Amino acid sequence: MKACRFDNVDLSASTFTNINLKGAKFHDINMSGVAITDAKIDGLTIFGHDIQVLIEAEIKRKA
Repeated sequence: MKACRFDNVDLSASTFTNINLKGAKFHDINMSGVAITDAKIDGLTIFGHDIQVLIEAEIKRKA
């Protein structure tokens, strides 16, 4: 899904394994219950936020 754009996507309870989302853009997305395993997510943007930054902040918060 490299460099794809998704609008109004419902991914609730979806499971992704070994997925490359580099450069993907999501807008108005529901990801509740999503499990992502072995993902490459550099450059992924959700609601204008770099997901890598959000994940790193969450990891630090839980540490």
